[in-house]
Amino acid sequence: MTIVSLFNRNLIFLTLLSLLWAWQVLLVSAFVLGHVAPSSDLISQVLPEWRDLLKPEWKTVIYHIVLIAAVLFQGTLLWFNRRHLEGKDLFKDHKVYFIMESVLTFLGSSAAFKMIVYSNRPVLAEDAFIILLMAMGLCKIFFQRWQEWMPRAWVLLLGAKNDPYWQRVAEWSVPAGLFIILFIPNIQGVVARNFIGEQFHHNDSFIMGPGWAYLSGQTLDMDIISQYGIGFVVVISRLAQFLGGFSYEHVMGIMVMGTLVYYLAWYFLIRRWLGSLVLAAAVMLIAIKLQMFHTGVFPFVFTYGSQTPIRFIYDVVYFWCIWMHINTGQKKWLLGAGAACGFGIYYLTSEGLYGTASFGAYILLLWAMPAWRKYFHMRLRDLLLLLLPLIAAAALLTLTIGPKIITAQFWGNIAEFITYFTSGFGLEPMYKSLLDHHYLESLMGFVIPMVYFLTLLVLLGRMAFNLSDKTEWLAVVLCFYGLGTFHYYVARSVSTSYYGVSLAYVFIVGFWLKIAIDRLKEDRRIAVRLTLLALAIGALVTTHMFLSYPNMVNLSSHPLTDPKVALPLPDGNPYFNHLFRGFEPELKLSVNSLGGTHEELLAESDFKDDTQLVQYYLKNSHFTRDAQLIASLTAHSDEVPLISGFEVEMLMQANRKPFFYYFPLLISRPMTMRCFEACSIYTKDQLAKTIKKFEDVKPPYVFMERIYMVNEVPQAYLFRFPSLVPLVNYVRTHYTPVAQGEYLVALKRIE
Repeated sequence: MTIVSLFNRNLIFLTLLSLLWAWQVLLVSAFVLGHVAPSSDLISQVLPEWRDLLKPEWKTVIYHIVLIAAVLFQGTLLWFNRRHLEGKDLFKDHKVYFIMESVLTFLGSSAAFKMIVYSNRPVLAEDAFIILLMAMGLCKIFFQRWQEWMPRAWVLLLGAKNDPYWQRVAEWSVPAGLFIILFIPNIQGVVARNFIGEQFHHNDSFIMGPGWAYLSGQTLDMDIISQYGIGFVVVISRLAQFLGGFSYEHVMGIMVMGTLVYYLAWYFLIRRWLGSLVLAAAVMLIAIKLQMFHTGVFPFVFTYGSQTPIRFIYDVVYFWCIWMHINTGQKKWLLGAGAACGFGIYYLTSEGLYGTASFGAYILLLWAMPAWRKYFHMRLRDLLLLLLPLIAAAALLTLTIGPKIITAQFWGNIAEFITYFTSGFGLEPMYKSLLDHHYLESLMGFVIPMVYFLTLLVLLGRMAFNLSDKTEWLAVVLCFYGLGTFHYYVARSVSTSYYGVSLAYVFIVGFWLKIAIDRLKEDRRIAVRLTLLALAIGALVTTHMFLSYPNMVNLSSHPLTDPKVALPLPDGNPYFNHLFRGFEPELKLSVNSLGGTHEELLAESDFKDDTQLVQYYLKNSHFTRDAQLIASLTAHSDEVPLISGFEVEMLMQANRKPFFYYFPLLISRPMTMRCFEACSIYTKDQLAKTIKKFEDVKPPYVFMERIYMVNEVPQAYLFRFPSLVPLVNYVRTHYTPVAQGEYLVALKRIE
């Protein structure tokens, strides 16, 4: 290297270091001055109507401080290093220190960014920012030590890589880490937050309603609707029953543990496929961040059962079978894969069909490509495997539904919501993210399928000419499966839709990263993998959705109510009871179902800790008097018409079956509200079907919230509750009150 080029190299290095320090000065000065209110000489002069234009700030002062600091830092560094500029490679001598300064500056900037974006809850970001400022100072004081320690640490790391003991420790540290960050010790507290935050709405319709009906002896999609599928209701409800009883706590625990097992199974598969523990760990952390900790499941993924990995849990078994077939060539693994797809159709129909389509593509491609047909010993009769998923699904459905599976009513009910979906009910246009100015989300909506297409075209081309390794087949199957699950985003083009089905995409990106890293020298491979792992960990732990997750290492001992970690709504309003705070006062009734006027819409700040939250839940979720009222007037075998919030919980406590096919009938709201509830009946046909069952069965008793007996109801309710009002009117016309509980009134048929 010539003297001139070395001088230029050193000059660039010192300039970059000066800019890093100047940026740190910017962070410090903005933070310090941000706690000092700027004054203005005009405060006493400006007239009141123009005072909103007076906004004194420190921006100019900070700007000048940073400019002066950059010049002083550059001049000082050049002065102290003037004798080495032409004879010494300063970057090489201070590389570790420069990297540390760069990392700390980036992290400090990230914390400052979060303090601004989350200005309504900046405490956690402020704490991190102060710690990072201290780290920046210590880095400058002990920079010589860093220069000595880091190379030694790197040598120890390389040595540990080849040490059998540390290899075993590393192998099990990732599963242990996944358990620590995903396991929730306070399941009851989570259920309590769901009770007051969303009133069990999503999980009632997803699993609790159909699950209770199934365990009570009713037939899914005949006596009771099961919107998402049949198998998952059977599996989860039976597991809960085995674990001690069907309850919100047991079902929540099953979802949490099922998610943990799901990710662990995927990790062990990805670990074998990518061949690197560090890269597999990085890929899994990003996959977990995208699927579990995105803003669409605010504030907690298990609030929305349909958004959890429980929805896809069969697919890891399917891909393990594909992987084993790829590596062994044994046909029994194809049988396992086909059976897994059949279980997927039974478990949750849409996801199972996507797996079945990818299984069919795999079989057909193996048979169509001569080299691979020979390698895997594929025969014409092996195409019969394409029927296996359908046969398995039919067998499982028959075991669950029985003879009713051949009835037109069953298949008509199955097709009902599919018809709504294909007719546009609940869909969103592809350009919605652009209209909402979510440009990154819109871009990802095109990037994800293009990555699948690119991977398929490249790999299938290689396979057609017999240039590929057999392990690339897993990427091909993942692409087909990913394109299938991406239908969810195509139909509902919002960010939550592509986040929820992002696993296959992340694994494909990990596959390409493996190919790129394998082209590097061995020592650089380790550095790149560790860098990716560090970035993955940083991305996860700087996500507030993750920081609020009530795992074993949460920053708070009561993360469900602590304002430092518990998330309010994006606008700063409380999350608890948020669905009903905006109900218009002029449309509220004179009294609630207790005959009082106080609605008790509590917020997080009304609870001193998570223990108090659980106590509130236990007190207000036990409808003892109402359950006794229902049990006293009905037999155990009766289907009980109940028009009320928390109808699932009430019928569970009364040990009675639901009467309505569209169950839960109402979208629960706090029982002390002075208003009606939204009804889960969406169409005129559904309303007619519900009233027809009343006419056909003529149940002797109906149980209804006392608030529905109020006579003075605003006319606006006819438009706001167009299905509930006719139901209430029908009941009040054909039934008369005979008994009363805490919230409910029992009515007896008068004809």
